[in-house]
Amino acid sequence: MKIKEIRFRAWLLGLILLSILAPAIWLAVYKLEGEKPVIRLESDSASIGKTHELHVMAADSKTGLRKVWVGLLKDGKEFTLLEESFSGG
Repeated sequence: MKIKEIRFRAWLLGLILLSILAPAIWLAVYKLEGEKPVIRLESDSASIGKTHELHVMAADSKTGLRKVWVGLLKDGKEFTLLEESFSGG
């Protein structure tokens, strides 16, 4: 094999590896950030009645939220209080 051919193959292999690694690194750093969303529930009382208001704050400062769901579980039944979807960031 000639030296030019070996250099070309090494350059081509490096370019292929870079084209695979660059998107993988971007995905790991920006989309799989490792931080959990922040959820805060504020209530004046420990019990909840029919007219009781709950204040819920949910946020994700890096990638944003795609969906928020708030519900209650009583006697094995699930009750949805709020379900909202957001466009992707």
